[in-house]
This record gives sequence, C-alpha cells and structure tokens, in this order.
Amino acid sequence: MKLFKSAFVILLCAALLCAAGVAVFADPEPAGDPNVLPSPYHPAPDPPLPPPAPLDPECEHVWGEWQFLINPYYGVEGLRTHFCEKCSGEERETVDAPVFPLTDVKPGRWYTTAIYYCYDSGYMFGVSDTAFSLSAPVSRAMTVLIMAKIMNVALEEYAGETDFTDVAAGRWYAPAIEWAVKGGFAAGAGNGVFAPDRSVTRQELAVFIYKMAEASHVTGDPEGYADLSGYADYDELAAWARTQFAFAVTTGTMSGTTSRHLSPKITVTRAQLALFIYNYCDYVHSYEK
Repeated sequence: MKLFKSAFVILLCAALLCAAGVAVFADPEPAGDPNVLPSPYHPAPDPPLPPPAPLDPECEHVWGEWQFLINPYYGVEGLRTHFCEKCSGEERETVDAPVFPLTDVKPGRWYTTAIYYCYDSGYMFGVSDTAFSLSAPVSRAMTVLIMAKIMNVALEEYAGETDFTDVAAGRWYAPAIEWAVKGGFAAGAGNGVFAPDRSVTRQELAVFIYKMAEASHVTGDPEGYADLSGYADYDELAAWARTQFAFAVTTGTMSGTTSRHLSPKITVTRAQLALFIYNYCDYVHSYEK
C-alpha cells in the first residue's frame, strides 16, 4: 500500500509539472559527452555591478561614448553604459541578445556553449544557413580542416595537387589534407587514398588532438596521465591510441561515455566534436597562463 501511494504521488507530481510546462522526461537531443559547460559563454561580471552613478537633474548632459559592461551573447542581453562629461552621472541600457542562426542548436544543452565557441572562432559552421546537424558523423576531412584552423595554418600555401587518388585538387578539404600529411598530423588510409569521407572514432580523434598538443608543446608529462585500465572496455582501446586517449581524459578534453566505458570505437558526432574542441582550447589556454 505504501509503495502504491508513493507511485501515485510521483505520477501526480509529474502531471502537475507537465501542466505547468516543466519537462519531466530525458533530453531528446542526441546523447553525447556528459560534461556540463557553463552557459552563457560570456557570463556577467562577478561580483555584481554597483548601481549607476546618479545624474544631476540640473545638468545639460554631454554624453561620452557607450561602453559595454556585459557583452551581448546568444540568448543573453548585454548591458552598456556611458557617462556625462559634465556631472559624471551615468546612464545604462540593455542591448538585445543576438539570435544564433542555427536553429537546431538549443540553448542550455550540453553542447550549446561549445558550438557557440566553435562557430564564433571560425572552427565549425552549419551544414546550411540554419542547421548545425548535431548528430551527423565527423569525417577525416572535416577533422583535419578544423585542426588547421585551430593552429592558424595558412592553407593557401598547401593548394595544388595531392598524392591521394581520392583527394582532388580544388576540393574544400584538399589543402588541409596536404598540410596534415606533410606535418605528420595525419596519414593516408593505404592504397594511395586518404579516405576523406570516412568517419572518425573517439580513439582516432584522441590521436588527432594529441598531435596538435605535441606541435603546440602542451602535452605535459605522460607519467601524470590518467590510468585508463580500470575501464571495462579498456581492451578495446587500440595500443596506438592509449597514451593519446589518456592525455585527452587527463586534460578534460574527452571523458568516458559512462563512468566505466571509454567507447573508443564509437563514431564522433559534430556536437561532440565541438565539445572536445572547446575543452581542448580551454586546456591550452589554461596551460599557457
């Protein structure tokens, strides 16, 4: 009877929450890395702003230039101020939040801040003017192009013919592939092909990220990397990716898909890639401080 009453109470609460417009079911968006990032990307100042300087009602104000106290960001209003050059009084006004153009990127999700960052940094864009395509798989061509952007490569220097039969000169990814291969960031897939459209797995991405870290001299001491042998699927992690995956986990760039699984052979989605890029860039920024 007590169990029945408890279940009835839970169902009643759920019904009330639904009636109030509160979601009680799991997020229907595609599953991804469990990390939760702060949102919005540019938070309000801390501690809170002091009240504005009072205005002299008798003054014929001469206003200085507007300055932002809080930069407007996707979904977040900005706040700007200017001061009277005669009485030093202050006037503030809110600035409308810009609307993110890719409508499948919902506010407040695990991927939101990361996609905002990658979009504003020029690392990733939509697959159209209105869609990011969260669950689409990440290809090898896409990965090396993003790597080149992160490392500020002058890709025009790598335009021209390539040695791969499946990479035609003039394709959007050709210069990035040429750079990646010449720089040791990537290799061909054998038989004279690069396989630009082949999907990238989590362990392959860990290797790509580690190669960027090596080139930027931010790998740190491997002796301090996380021990991944306790994960249930550790044996599925290729020997050639173990150090690199340990680096990714240690730095917070990547994590397990659960507390017991690394899922090294699962294909990376675009939303997940954005998160991993955001985490990696945050690590590099912290490392360089």
